[in-house]
Amino acid sequence: MPSGPNSVGGASDSAKIPGVKGDVPLIRDGALIEGTVASAQGGGYWVRLQGKLLWARSTIPLFVGQRFIARWDAKSDPPLLHVKSLTLPAIEQFAPEDRPFAAALLSRGLMANGEAISFLKGAWQQMGSNLTLIEALTELLARGLPLKGELALPLAWYLSLSPQAVVSLWGELRASLKRYMEDGAPLREALELAGRDRSELRDLVVAHKALLHPLEGGAKSEALFPLVWPLLGEDEPLWACVNLQVLERRGQKVYRASFAFEGRRIGEVRGDAFSNGSSLVIALRARDEPSKSLIEERLEELRRSLSAVSLSLRHLSVSVGLSRHGDVTVGRLDVTA
Repeated sequence: MPSGPNSVGGASDSAKIPGVKGDVPLIRDGALIEGTVASAQGGGYWVRLQGKLLWARSTIPLFVGQRFIARWDAKSDPPLLHVKSLTLPAIEQFAPEDRPFAAALLSRGLMANGEAISFLKGAWQQMGSNLTLIEALTELLARGLPLKGELALPLAWYLSLSPQAVVSLWGELRASLKRYMEDGAPLREALELAGRDRSELRDLVVAHKALLHPLEGGAKSEALFPLVWPLLGEDEPLWACVNLQVLERRGQKVYRASFAFEGRRIGEVRGDAFSNGSSLVIALRARDEPSKSLIEERLEELRRSLSAVSLSLRHLSVSVGLSRHGDVTVGRLDVTA
């Protein structure tokens, strides 16, 4: 990845997302940077800087959707944001007590009118007015799920975890399921038994199932990737961040899974998978030409793996550039399905 305007050459572990391989913007220690808070998790923040999500801590509390100017402290691990100023142009019109709800709704691309804020705020107050619940309730709302405590509480807990913690819990869940299924328990029963053994595993499954529900309507799929999906076959824990969304194309429902992950050799890869229930279109986006070439070397292997899926693969491609340039691949699905 080319260095950004505030970057210097050379590797710097403190400028990387913990536990993730691959290049990230190399930001000079002490540089003045401007970014946006994408997610608050595990005592830190996913912030969007130079077009990429980075993990950092902050000298003051931040919330989702907030824009900031800060000094970048690369000597800390993870990096520390010494916040100098905050800009809230999208929510200044709202009363101070409504701003956290408006920011959460806007970050998901949802309407932040009085009715939506009142609905979200009412559900939040019924659950004890805990600020950590606002993001979870917004995720449920964006997916058309009921704003109930049995969903919101496990989801709020899940969203507070670091990706490494989620991957670790998935490892425990897989080991527990394997043990029970080897004793003859079917999957549903094994999941229930694993949840009885440890409540965190039950909450993990509840939160994961909620986030697997696709986003509805105009909700943004690229705004936030809250679902952490473990990747197997690596020497150390890695994960993909995933969002699901349902779209309407020519009167037909089309499901889109947007994802992003970091590989040891190929760096960051983003992509979208589209399906109308019978056909499948996949578009991958690599950071640069060398990464694209590495992916292309394994493209036929991926194509063979996908042949086991009960969907007809209509298109599989890889391009250079992490940004999405329209949904032209959906057209391939519409035309050929």
